[in-house]
Amino acid sequence: MTVPGHRLQPATPSSLPFQLLCLFFVLIWGMMVWSDPPQTTSSSPGSTELKGWKNIGRHGDVTLYSKSVPDSGMLAVRGVAVVDTPLPLLMETFFDIGLSKQWVADLHTFQELKSDKSHNGLLKQRYRVAGGLVVKDREFLLSRKVKKTKKNEVKVQYKSVEDKKHPVCKGCVRSVTDDTTWVFTNLRSGDGSQVGTRIDLQAYLDPKGSLSPMLVNLIQKGWPKKSINSLVKLAEKRKSKTKIGKEWTGW
Repeated sequence: MTVPGHRLQPATPSSLPFQLLCLFFVLIWGMMVWSDPPQTTSSSPGSTELKGWKNIGRHGDVTLYSKSVPDSGMLAVRGVAVVDTPLPLLMETFFDIGLSKQWVADLHTFQELKSDKSHNGLLKQRYRVAGGLVVKDREFLLSRKVKKTKKNEVKVQYKSVEDKKHPVCKGCVRSVTDDTTWVFTNLRSGDGSQVGTRIDLQAYLDPKGSLSPMLVNLIQKGWPKKSINSLVKLAEKRKSKTKIGKEWTGW
């Protein structure tokens, strides 16, 4: 994942052993992320070809895409899925920060610094990759904007911001995103009844630091799959415990 206009800091020759050690741990981590083999997606729901994006395989319900970002050597990533889980149930799970660590891939800590009733706000997230053994934790300071469209679509967009009141935490690298967006679309039958939800996750991230583009791409390719599948699984698991609030009633 990467951000247009941002480049990774180049690794120095003295960092080669470190890069090799990183590669070893990331490959092990990647094997866990990509544990299920990609499937053919030509006729699968959610696997429609998207202009400018390369289809790199389907894992379960999630079709993965990537595209090169100019002048970075890295890939932007995208995951699209069509699931049976109702949108209101997904939203109650998605916006519950107490549940975030249970489904957001590699999330270590999550602080909601500001938030209004529409879920717009300021967030601080810390990610731990490959167990944090050789790669420093990555931290994001993000604005979150939520847009709802006629009880049909919910768009949640994250962008990096700077704020002197919230410096980077000790032992972390401050990463950035110009645009990481989730889009949840209500799917209805001809009679108007709810039949499922389409989930579309796009991420343009730059982890910063001295990791090579190859390592970054290995880490990030499976991130949409892990996050989407984990969100859906947790929402379904908690279905009997989740109370749908007024905000999502009627969706």
